[in-house]
Amino acid sequence: IRDYYYPDIEFNVTGNSFIIKNVTMNEIMEFTDLNDSCRHGIVYGDGIMTMVSLSDNEFNLRKKSNKKFIRLQNGENKIQITGNGTFIIKVQPKISLR
Repeated sequence: IRDYYYPDIEFNVTGNSFIIKNVTMNEIMEFTDLNDSCRHGIVYGDGIMTMVSLSDNEFNLRKKSNKKFIRLQNGENKIQITGNGTFIIKVQPKISLR
């Protein structure tokens, strides 16, 4: 079992920027200068590590980010989101069974 997980984060924002901060680990993922071609997107975490626009599949969303991915540690994480819109954070941690 790993100590950290990279969640998938889907977003649909109304503004031109947003910040997601894991306060627990002091890590920040930031997107700026967003426009209609990239306000709806998804950040794929564990295993994939990519950023995709759901508004325009030919748009490179990574160039609008600080190129950081949010990690979650086992247990509780305090997450702070600055920006307007809808954010869905999904994580499927691996488990070990005996």
